[in-house]
Amino acid sequence: AVGIILGANIGSCVTGFIASFQLSRAARQASMAQILINVAGVLIFLPFISPYADLIGHTSSDLPRQIANAHTIFNVTVSMILFPFVKQIAWVAEKLVPPEKKPEKEKLTAYIDDMQYSVPAVALSEAARELARLGNVAAQMLEESYRALLTRNSDAASHVLQQEDQVVDPIFKTLVDFVDRLIREDLTVPQQKRCFQMKNLLIDIERVADMAEDIAGYAMERINKDVCFSPQAIAELEQLGKHTLCTFSAAIEAFQNNDKLQARKVCEMESEFDKLYWQARQRHIDRLENGLCSPEANVIFTETLRVLERISDHADNLGVSVMRA
Repeated sequence: AVGIILGANIGSCVTGFIASFQLSRAARQASMAQILINVAGVLIFLPFISPYADLIGHTSSDLPRQIANAHTIFNVTVSMILFPFVKQIAWVAEKLVPPEKKPEKEKLTAYIDDMQYSVPAVALSEAARELARLGNVAAQMLEESYRALLTRNSDAASHVLQQEDQVVDPIFKTLVDFVDRLIREDLTVPQQKRCFQMKNLLIDIERVADMAEDIAGYAMERINKDVCFSPQAIAELEQLGKHTLCTFSAAIEAFQNNDKLQARKVCEMESEFDKLYWQARQRHIDRLENGLCSPEANVIFTETLRVLERISDHADNLGVSVMRA
C-alpha cells in the first residue's frame, strides 16, 4: 500500500502537468515544481520504506485511514525537508518549462514611432518619409492591377486586394493618427501647415490605392466572365496605364524631394493624360458603333478609363500641393 501511495503521488502530478499544457507558463511551472517535490520525496522515503510501512500500520487498523495517514505524513515530512530548497526547486522548474517564443508582430510602419513627438521637426520629417513609402506602395498596386487586367493574372489581382487590406489601410490609419496627435503638439506655423498638407496628401494616396483595388476587381471580373478585349483596347489601356503610373510616381518623388520643377511637370503630364483619355474614349465609341466591343468589355474598359483619369487627378493634387508648399 505504501508503494502504491508513493507511485500515486508522482502519477497524479504528471497527470496534472499534462493537463496544464493548455494553461499559462506559470501553471505549467507550478505543476513541474510539484513533480520535482514528489520525486524527491519518494527518493527520500525509499530507504526507509519498511519502517515507514510499520509506522503507518500502527496509526490505525482501518486501511482507508492508513492510506490517508500515509499521504499526510508523506506530504508534511517532504515539505519540511525541502522547504529550505524552495528557490532551487523553483529555478529548476523554470528551466524545465521555458517561455514560449511568440512570433514578433511585424511593424507595418518603417519610420514613425511615439518617441518622436518630443522633437516635432524629426516627427514631421519621418512622417513625410512614411507618407512617401505609402505612396510607393500605392504606385506598385496600380502597376500590378492594370497589368493583371491586361494579362488576366488572378494572382496579381489577388495580391493587390491583399495589399489594400493588410498594408495600405493599417498604415494610412496609423499615419493619420500620428499626424493628428502631432498637430496638438507645440508647433510653429510652418510645421502646422506641413501637418495639414500631409493629411490632405494621405487622402489622395489612400484613394489611389482604393482605385488600384477597383482595377484589380475589374481584372477578376474579366477573368471570371472570360471577357475579351480587342488588340486596340489593350494597347490603349497599356498606354494610359503607363502614363498614369508615371504621373503618380513622379508626384510621389516630387513630394519626397520637395522638387517644385518636377511637381510642375506632374501637372503637365496630367493635362497630357486628359487629351489621351478623350482620344481613347472616342476610339472606343467608334468600336462600339462598329460592333467590335461586347457589352461586358465596354463596362470594364470605360470604368477602367474613368478610374485611371481619377488617379491622374489625384497625382495632380500632389503636384499642386508641392508647388504651393
